[in-house]
Amino acid sequence: MLSLTNACRKGKQLLFALPFLAQHAYSMDPAFLTSPARGDSINPVGDVNERNIINEALAVLSRTNPEIYKDILEAKEVFVISISNFSSSNNVSPDYRHKTTVFFASSYMEIEQEGSFAVDFKEHHALKANYSPGSGFLFSRGGTNSDEGERVIISEEEADSLINLKDPIIMVQAGLCRKKFAMVLAHEFGHADYILKHKARAEFYPADPTLLAHDRGNPDGEAADAAERQFDKVYKKAVRALRYSITESTIREAVSAVR
Repeated sequence: MLSLTNACRKGKQLLFALPFLAQHAYSMDPAFLTSPARGDSINPVGDVNERNIINEALAVLSRTNPEIYKDILEAKEVFVISISNFSSSNNVSPDYRHKTTVFFASSYMEIEQEGSFAVDFKEHHALKANYSPGSGFLFSRGGTNSDEGERVIISEEEADSLINLKDPIIMVQAGLCRKKFAMVLAHEFGHADYILKHKARAEFYPADPTLLAHDRGNPDGEAADAAERQFDKVYKKAVRALRYSITESTIREAVSAVR
């Protein structure tokens, strides 16, 4: 995982562009700014300022991590994104201050760095999985008729179809600079995208609950780290491209108004 210590310093020379994004947010491509009311799957919540901060980060992620952004945007689930103070004593969620991983009632939550991703897994009661480091997963379900027998070996694709994701929530720490906020969001999107594509593996992987899905060889954590590296690699280019696209859009609107 990349260190976030110098993220603000590295992005400082580009920060002049981001308030411009917020000022002209609604002249941008609508795909950048999402709302469940339009049938999308990304729901920024909070006050006006918080939603602007989230939407700025989403605009950047649509350029830095376009594949992941598209996957989540097109998901059937609605991903709520909010800004939270993890160190607040008034936080009623599980213990963010100690950055622990919590497993409860077939639910998965991880808190790491300055972000968190939580989702409930609702799997069919007859779905089972056996895992070994050498051979991987073997999924099975109960037989549905007398010809199938008591247990039936099934594909991973069928196992995924027997699991629903409920109430996915992404939270990012309040008070981060714009680049760090977007970087943390990219990391959490990496987790979310992996789980969208590999529900059964994510549900049954024997992860160490103390390592926040980043135990050695855990593809969930590897996907999140890869998303963060991708973000950092193309961040400057993405912000410049967004600023240019907004400038062009603003010019076109001005010309149209004169006509």
